[in-house]
Amino acid sequence: MNNPFSYTICGPAARGPKPSVAFVLFLLLVFTTGFASTDIEEYDLLIDTVVARGHITADELALLLDQEKPPAILDVRFRKEYVAGHIPGAVHIPFNKVRKRLTEVPSITGQPLVVYCAHGPRAWMARRTLRNKGVKNVILLKGHWRLWVKQGHPVES
Repeated sequence: MNNPFSYTICGPAARGPKPSVAFVLFLLLVFTTGFASTDIEEYDLLIDTVVARGHITADELALLLDQEKPPAILDVRFRKEYVAGHIPGAVHIPFNKVRKRLTEVPSITGQPLVVYCAHGPRAWMARRTLRNKGVKNVILLKGHWRLWVKQGHPVES
């Protein structure tokens, strides 16, 4: 007989997005080791994992925003979209202005730069431009703005 728990969690009856492996490992660290903003090893492990795979989930970013060293965030949507609402702390540079405004791109030594737009294409173009200009650790927000809002994460306007 199949284990009912594995079927419910991983089987075809499962609903909604599956958490990433890194996020699950991070949660295990939080609940088993008492992770706090001062516990640098676990924080660095999550950052390294996120940078290695090239994207970060909305839940992972929400956790990192509460830490001592949150990643820099770049919103590349149009001004009207940014003013209507954005991720707290995000710097706004429209995707078609990134090359001209490169000096305004937030860079924190050793921290990833999270780039997002409404649903993907503009962030991909901005990431390509940033990487071509030598900016390191540029990662995309998986699901972009739409998923951030859908999951109920904080919004500034």
